[in-house]
Amino acid sequence: MKKKVIITMIVGVLVLGLGVSIAYFTPIITGNGKEISLVAKELKVIYTDTSQINDGLIVPGWHISKTFTVENRSEDVYKYNIVIENLLNTFETEGFLQYKITNGGSGYSCDWTNVPKTTEPTNTVLAYNVEIADKAKQSYTIEFQYLETDEDQSADMGKSFNGSIMIEVGTEEPPKIPPFIAKLKEDNKTINTRASGTFNVAFGIAGLYKETDAKYLEPDGKTQNEVLYFAGNPDNNWVKFGKEGNDDIWWRIIRTNEDGSVRLLYAGKGASGHSSTTGYINASQQYNSSYDNTMYVGYMYGTDGSLENNRKDQENSSPIKITIDTWYTNNMKNTDTNGKTFSSYISRTAIYCSDRSTKKYAAPGIMYYGAAMRLTLDAMGTTYGGVTQKTEYHPTFKCGGNAKGDGIGLWDNGGDVADKFTGIQKSTTKVGNQLLGDAPIALMTADEVAYAGGINTSNSENTYYYKNSVGGSVTGDKYWWTMSPYNADADGWTYVFYVGGSVRPGYLTGELVVASFSVRPVVSLKSCVEVTGSGKVDDPYIPSIDGACAEADN
Repeated sequence: MKKKVIITMIVGVLVLGLGVSIAYFTPIITGNGKEISLVAKELKVIYTDTSQINDGLIVPGWHISKTFTVENRSEDVYKYNIVIENLLNTFETEGFLQYKITNGGSGYSCDWTNVPKTTEPTNTVLAYNVEIADKAKQSYTIEFQYLETDEDQSADMGKSFNGSIMIEVGTEEPPKIPPFIAKLKEDNKTINTRASGTFNVAFGIAGLYKETDAKYLEPDGKTQNEVLYFAGNPDNNWVKFGKEGNDDIWWRIIRTNEDGSVRLLYAGKGASGHSSTTGYINASQQYNSSYDNTMYVGYMYGTDGSLENNRKDQENSSPIKITIDTWYTNNMKNTDTNGKTFSSYISRTAIYCSDRSTKKYAAPGIMYYGAAMRLTLDAMGTTYGGVTQKTEYHPTFKCGGNAKGDGIGLWDNGGDVADKFTGIQKSTTKVGNQLLGDAPIALMTADEVAYAGGINTSNSENTYYYKNSVGGSVTGDKYWWTMSPYNADADGWTYVFYVGGSVRPGYLTGELVVASFSVRPVVSLKSCVEVTGSGKVDDPYIPSIDGACAEADN
């Protein structure tokens, strides 16, 4: 009954106008009827159907296709773009209006993909720089469909979708801004930068900030040349994604990653999970069950005796990783309303950093790891390991990323791939150590806490990682673990950074790995994920993906 109502509401108001208008240089149009040709620059385009598609009504289950052939009559190779001219798509619902391009053996193709949204007629490129050899022909079918579903699609009543297929001179595809990042920029017109000295104090000025200094960014990120991150306690970095049992899961956006994915921090579950004081998946968890060896600070680790051994052949998972992996399997492998697993939303190339870089390895003996060197210089005095330290702290998004010459510990073993935890990837170009396998999930880093406004050994309560939506502690009185190693003391006891609950609001410092604190997992939504909403508690970002995104590494 519900489906009939939806169809009745949509029939007669949603039409598609994909005609045969085409522009390419100065065209010569010849022919008539069902075969109209365009000849320009030795290229010929033949359509098998030239009529405007204005007699087909879009209802759930609707499907239509256009076919055409591109012929290169010259002795040269040409490149062209496939375009929808004056595309107008004001459909509201995500993931139901899609297109697919197939070819007859050569040329461009793509699986079902969401039709881009445009509120004003816009020339929209579907394929860039398609190459056609001399004397060659390429045949295409472009299909459009509006999926049939049990969901309420009445929001699409009265919306428009029209345009015309054309080709144009080939151009290089411009760098893409991933859709979620584009939405963050749209919703945050002012993007700030942190002034010198602001990392030396607790910072609570809410907003979206950017890090553009390359020495603090991962070098293998190619999607963008900046990282955007939230600081303070903004009201627009809420995401509702995934199910824990029957409960929705709430997250806060930490930052964008260099691969274009968006990193989220667990914040609670249920209808009012945003106001939770139990924003963790486990209230009491040791980071590791042993503490008297440097290898125990690793999220995963190898054997003892040296930093190289700690990082090598990391077959041992820390107890906290085992807990997080179990939660991931039990919850992220569930499916959304479109039958896609929540795990298919999650980037496998995002790097989670367990930075074990150090200037002076000692087993046992006093030693500090990279994050402590960057964030707690006052605890070590003015020099450490023969290096004169800066008086200004600076976190980094680079894993082990103390750039030589920046004065924050000049060691040269930072950034070891063994500390860059990533999921298993299908692509031949691998990122990170892939030791997270089929569960690309981990924890926040101490550096990310610092970017958000935290500071070592001081309360930082005006931050999103500490507060829930009603201004209280998101974890109540519970402390929670990061994944950043802190130090080993003179007895060889090992410490990892943690964050304080209501007793020590937002406090950042190190604790013995056998302490029992709560667990707040972190995931990264793929760069191809799209979102609706404004990021506010009453209108959180809601992610969606298409089939191609579900299969991609990122």
